[in-house]
Amino acid sequence: MPGGIVLGANINKEKYWTVDDDTHVLLIGTTRSGKSRRVIIPSIWHLALHGESMVICDLKKELQPITKEYLRRKGYQVITLDLRNPTTGNRWNILHPVLQALKDNNTALAIQHADDIAHTLSYDPRYRGDPIWPSAKKALISALILAVAVEAPPEHKHMSTAFHLLANFGQDGGRMLDAYFNTLPLTHPARSPYQVYQMSTDKMRSSIATDTLTSLQLFGVDPAIVWMISAQDHDMAAVGKEKTAVFLVIPDERTNRNVLASLYVQQSYGALVDLANHNRGRLPVRVNYLLDEFGNIPAITDFTTKITTAGGRGIRFTLALQGLDQLSEHYPNRENTIIGQCWTWIYILTADQKTAEIISVKAGNYTVATESYNSSAQMSGSRSEGVTQGLTSRPLVMKDEVMRWPVDSVLILRTRLQPARLPLPDISEWPIAKELDLQRMGVPDQERMLSLPEPWLPTTKKNRSSETNCQETQPSAGDVLGF
Repeated sequence: MPGGIVLGANINKEKYWTVDDDTHVLLIGTTRSGKSRRVIIPSIWHLALHGESMVICDLKKELQPITKEYLRRKGYQVITLDLRNPTTGNRWNILHPVLQALKDNNTALAIQHADDIAHTLSYDPRYRGDPIWPSAKKALISALILAVAVEAPPEHKHMSTAFHLLANFGQDGGRMLDAYFNTLPLTHPARSPYQVYQMSTDKMRSSIATDTLTSLQLFGVDPAIVWMISAQDHDMAAVGKEKTAVFLVIPDERTNRNVLASLYVQQSYGALVDLANHNRGRLPVRVNYLLDEFGNIPAITDFTTKITTAGGRGIRFTLALQGLDQLSEHYPNRENTIIGQCWTWIYILTADQKTAEIISVKAGNYTVATESYNSSAQMSGSRSEGVTQGLTSRPLVMKDEVMRWPVDSVLILRTRLQPARLPLPDISEWPIAKELDLQRMGVPDQERMLSLPEPWLPTTKKNRSSETNCQETQPSAGDVLGF
C-alpha cells in the first residue's frame, strides 16, 4: 500500500484521509497557521509507515529534530543539509554532477550541468533590462565552473575555487582572466561560454564581473558554506534507491543562502531522473518532495517541466505557500501551469485577497431555494399578497468565508471530486506524538571545527616552466600568467 499526504484525520475514530496516487499537492497556509504541525509532520509519519523517501524543506530546522530519530528507527538514512549551521550537517559539492559527467567522459552533459547551476545563480525574475546582462553573467559563471572542474586539483574542484578565480583574475578590467582563458585549448568546454561573456562591451564586462562576484560571494567568504560545498558525502540519488529522508534546513534570517535549497532540489531531481531512466522509467522507491515555504526559495530551473513529468517517474511534489501571489514572484507567467499540475489543494488559511477569491471560485457553486414575499394595496382598500419561490446559485464558500476559515479543519479541493471540509488536528493530538521528539524543536546540533585549505589558483607560465616538482604555487595578482 502506498503512502500519502495527509488530508484530514478523526483521531477519536482512528480515521485518516490521504492522497496516495502519483499527483502533486498544493498546501496553502499563512505563517503559524499549522502547515508543518498539521500536514507536513503527519505526512512524514504516513510516508515513513510505507517506506517512501522524502526531500523536505525545513524552515528554521523545525522538522528535522522532531522526526529524525523516528525515521532512523524505521530504517531510514537521514541526510541533513543545514543552511543555517552548515557544520552540523552533511556536505554537498555543488559541482558534483559536473565532475561525475566529466569522469564518465560525457562533456556535453557536464556543460549542461554547469549551465543549470549558472542559471540558478544568475536568474532574476524581476530583471527587465538589457538581456545581454543576465546572459553574459550566466555564461561567465558557467565558464568558471567548467574551468575549475577540468583544471583544478581534485581537492579544489568546488565553487569556492570559482569565486577566488574571478576575484583574483578579474581585476584590471579582467585582463588576467582573459589571458587565463586564452591559454585553454579551443576545444576546452570553458572556452565557448567565456567567449559569450567576452562579447559584451568593456565597460559592461567590468560591471557584469562585479555583479557575478557578488552572486558568488556566498561560496568564497562564508567559511561554513565553503566547508559544506567543498566535499560530497552522500549519493544524491539515494532517495530513489532506498528509504531516505533529506532535510534542507532553510534559515529565515539569511535569505542569501536559500538559493542553495533550489540548487539541491534541481540536482537531486536530475539524479533521480537518471536513475529512473535506468530502471524502466520509474524509481525503485517513490520520492516525495515536501517543499515547505516553497514561495521563499528562488526559482528552480525548468520547474514547470519537472512538475509536469515527475509523477510518471514516481516523484511527487507538495508545494507549501502562504498565498498564490508567491508563485507569481518567482515563476512569472508560469504559475498557472504549476498550480494546474497540483490535483489536490489543501487550504488552511490565507491573508491574500486574490488567493481567497481563486479558492472560492475553485470550490464551485451550489443551488439554494429562495422565497420572496410581496403585497400590494388597492385603492378600494383590498390587499393582495403572494409568495414567489425560485432557485439561485451562490458560491459554496464565499471569499470572506475563505479568509475566516476555522481552526482545526481544512478545505480539500481535488480534481474531478467534490470539495470537502475535513478535521485536521495538531500533531500533538495524534497517537504518533509519543514516538516523536516534539520537545527537541530548536535544540541545536553540535557544530564541527572547521579546517579549510588555502584557495587554489592556476600557476603562472613562469612558475610552470621553472618548477621541477609537481606542487602548485599561489601566484600574486601581478605575476599571474606572466604579467
